[in-house]
Amino acid sequence: MSEGALVVRTIDDGAATVLEVTGRLEIGTLAIAREKFAEIVAGGGPVVLDLGHLTYLSSAGLRLIIIALKQAQANRQPFVIAGARSAVRHVLDSIGLRQFCPIYRNRTEALAKLAS
Repeated sequence: MSEGALVVRTIDDGAATVLEVTGRLEIGTLAIAREKFAEIVAGGGPVVLDLGHLTYLSSAGLRLIIIALKQAQANRQPFVIAGARSAVRHVLDSIGLRQFCPIYRNRTEALAKLAS
């Protein structure tokens, strides 16, 4: 994977659909993520946004996450974030996203909470 690359993978876990984001979510990679985010939210089931392998989150990427969150909330669809580390977690915490969306340490914890 090159430095600016982004990989977005969808994993059906049974309890939820996991959207695993790897690399850098920024203006140059936004088109790759936008389609996958919309597809997952349109699916209607619970979503775990796994950011455990995300190395950079720009304001444009943050906006995409917020849009997906709002769409899921409008559909009364559970939407949680898992695995955000270091700088990515700092960005999420700096805007107070935790007030509107549960953020878990890892995917396993997020899936367990959704299943309960």
